[in-house]
Amino acid sequence: MAMRDPHQSDRENKSEVRKVVEHKAKQKAGKMGKKLLKKLGKKGAKLAAKAAMKVGLLFVKALVAIVGYIGLPFFLIMLGIIVLVIIISLVSSFWFSSGEGLEGKDKELHEYIVEQSESSVDMSNPTEVPYKVPVELISAVIMLDVMKGEDRKEVVKTMAEDLAPTFTYEKFNEYTESQTQECIENDCEEWTDIEKQNNFVQKLTLVDFWSGQTQFDYESYKTSWEVKEETKVTRKDGAVKTKTRIRKQKFRSTENTTSDYFTFDQILNSHDLGLNDKRLIQENFLIAGGEMNYISWLEGNAGFGGGSFPGFNGVIIPGSNIPAEYMEHYLSAEKEYGVDWFVLASLHFVETGFSTHPTMVSSVGAIGHVQFLPASWAGWKYDIGGGSVPASLDITNLSVIKGGGGYGVDANGDGKADPWDVADAIHTAANYLSKSGYSKDKRKAIFNYNRADWYVEKVMNNAQKFKDAAVYKPADGVPAYGENLMRPTQASVSSSYGMRFHPIHHEMRLHSGIDLAAVGKVPIVASADGVVARSKYNGALGHHVMIDHSINGQYVQTVYGHMRGRNVRVGQTVSQGEFLGFMGSTGSSTAQHLHFEIHVGGSYNGARSFSVDPAKYINF
Repeated sequence: MAMRDPHQSDRENKSEVRKVVEHKAKQKAGKMGKKLLKKLGKKGAKLAAKAAMKVGLLFVKALVAIVGYIGLPFFLIMLGIIVLVIIISLVSSFWFSSGEGLEGKDKELHEYIVEQSESSVDMSNPTEVPYKVPVELISAVIMLDVMKGEDRKEVVKTMAEDLAPTFTYEKFNEYTESQTQECIENDCEEWTDIEKQNNFVQKLTLVDFWSGQTQFDYESYKTSWEVKEETKVTRKDGAVKTKTRIRKQKFRSTENTTSDYFTFDQILNSHDLGLNDKRLIQENFLIAGGEMNYISWLEGNAGFGGGSFPGFNGVIIPGSNIPAEYMEHYLSAEKEYGVDWFVLASLHFVETGFSTHPTMVSSVGAIGHVQFLPASWAGWKYDIGGGSVPASLDITNLSVIKGGGGYGVDANGDGKADPWDVADAIHTAANYLSKSGYSKDKRKAIFNYNRADWYVEKVMNNAQKFKDAAVYKPADGVPAYGENLMRPTQASVSSSYGMRFHPIHHEMRLHSGIDLAAVGKVPIVASADGVVARSKYNGALGHHVMIDHSINGQYVQTVYGHMRGRNVRVGQTVSQGEFLGFMGSTGSSTAQHLHFEIHVGGSYNGARSFSVDPAKYINF
């Protein structure tokens, strides 16, 4: 519901909550006091920490009952309860992270968390151990009160599997160079030609882990010569000495870490956790000793995986979860106001179930397809209380709306702005979100629409589902087809497959794909039908997508790198020619292009052992 006066909604919500609290308080006051005394007086109680935690939970309930009778201000009641709940959650998370003082089922669950955490990496490899899914992170999630109805072991397993890191290793040659020289007294021959002994070692170049990616770059250097002398033969004219000198090629490493909590956020969304729950998870994790900037990332990223593409030039086919007849309104409003079509669709769905609400009039007087208060529609200048306006006021009159500073829009050109007309309603919602700062802070704009965090999460989660279910078909620049694969974009080849001098690392390396370059807003599409295996950002490939295909019974994987953003996510089924994102220059890149790889019989890996020349499969 589009609102202007946030205090009215707060007052109504507080009134309702207070009624519930007071009712529960009167029912349970006596019971809670008895339970509390019984708990405190129990002999042979469990460890003090665990007992304190359980007593704390009972005290929260008792506080509601007792304070409800003595009539302290409502906000003090709620503040006390919230503080205690947070403290209990923090302490619970800490104990489950450390395992201290746990026994029985609690101890069993802690051991299972540790087991699953350690299964996320190769514990025998010291390089990988720091990147395991943290025990503290899993504990921070499952100790939320809202997770008690879940199968906690299943949640633990899902988190460990879905957040397990992936490691990319590459071979580096730490070779040794040597020379010898013979000397008689001070008369020395020339040093012999350098002999080189190769020593290839594996080094970690990229790791994708639960909170982001770290790219490791290596710069080669050679050590100083080390000289050793050895006397071989003593002759009449003097001793023959042999000098040997050696030096080695070594590598200095630098690392760059980028935060990306998208997969973690999707796991939390699958359990319908709101922003306050997510904030508490972060606090749980921090108090257990972890480091996290999840909430900052969430607020800056707006929660949409891979970004969004307002004004997409092409055809967008909605999934079956959106009535197709509304797409023209969502898209035209997106074009006019810069508000993502899938957010407008989500708002329409959340407010009236895509206009299926029997009356489309709320209990507080909000009306129409997207639930505007009449005063928000026509202007708060006309408000007579609670967002209502005089019955005699024509809120569809454009002059009235202009004079009142309202948000109503005439989208269908019939000379009036009608909240009961779906085109006008959706455009007005887009207008409201745009003027609420959608381009700068999507979450804040959506919050202004209903003044509730749960509402923001609901709209955002459904928006992501609608975005993922849609198929994007570019309007022009359709790539040419090969026998089974099609060109992923219309662009010129700027670098072919094979060994080349790397433009950034300044050494000969295998270029395991083909670079296609063009200027402007160039769409990238799926080369074949398949399932998205990876959709991430890292320092090397930037925004990139990997898709698994089955072509003529053979496993094939295609890779699309350096894009501006990503329109698909892991597990999503895509069709040949489906839009993946726009060509960009993210990651390790010097100019806008698509880095395109094909792997046959295996997937992308550090050695690129399954890579093939794309030009053998597609006519570029």
